[in-house]
Amino acid sequence: MTPKTRLQALFSDGQASPLVPGCATAAGDEIAATCLTRFLYQWDYTREQILAWFRVLDWMLRLPEDLELEFREELIAFEEETRMPYVTSVERIGIQKGRQEGEAAVLLRLIALKFGPPSEDVRARIEAADADTLLDWSARILTAERVDDIFR
Repeated sequence: MTPKTRLQALFSDGQASPLVPGCATAAGDEIAATCLTRFLYQWDYTREQILAWFRVLDWMLRLPEDLELEFREELIAFEEETRMPYVTSVERIGIQKGRQEGEAAVLLRLIALKFGPPSEDVRARIEAADADTLLDWSARILTAERVDDIFR
């Protein structure tokens, strides 16, 4: 069976899927997302193929926030069950680093707008901080009268 035929069978009639036990097909975007995920894992797609499908899925299905959260929780549970993570530890590190860099950039911008360009010491301290610390410091800028007040 070709991948195209598999997908047509998977999402054809709104009935239980013979390809992915426990999945009803075409019964809503959140069910389609969950079924497609299970389908990809169970049919031994490579990690690269699964990631490509997730990109297509993300592009095609914009789930409402509550359903997106539910889908992510189901995906995490399924990954733990199959021991095949969607996001690797290296990717998680990259995500965390990207989050930290973004929060540092925003804080540096806010400091520049409120107090003028930050000193090299301030810049270095911010760039070395973890994401949670940066969030705390970003909240403090609202009441800070001096740059030093942010780091108290």
